[in-house]
Amino acid sequence: MAESKQVNQPKSKNKSGRYSAEIKKDKCKGCALCVIHCPVRHLAVSKKLNKRGVHYAECDPHHQCIGCGFCYVMCPDACIEIREEE
Repeated sequence: MAESKQVNQPKSKNKSGRYSAEIKKDKCKGCALCVIHCPVRHLAVSKKLNKRGVHYAECDPHHQCIGCGFCYVMCPDACIEIREEE
């Protein structure tokens, strides 16, 4: 796996142009605000339940994160970190 560093704020594209959203699934309350506001549909609501008993947000492997930071900004519980892959 490629090394990554935490971004947490929208930035211009990095060298690789690849980003990933990391979600703390057990902290997620399933509000889906991140899913609704993701412009590239990189996030989806899981069919599985977390420790809180809710369907948490997860990354969809079929869509690539663009590092816009909308999910990070919209998450009321700070469950998401945006990382740029080097």
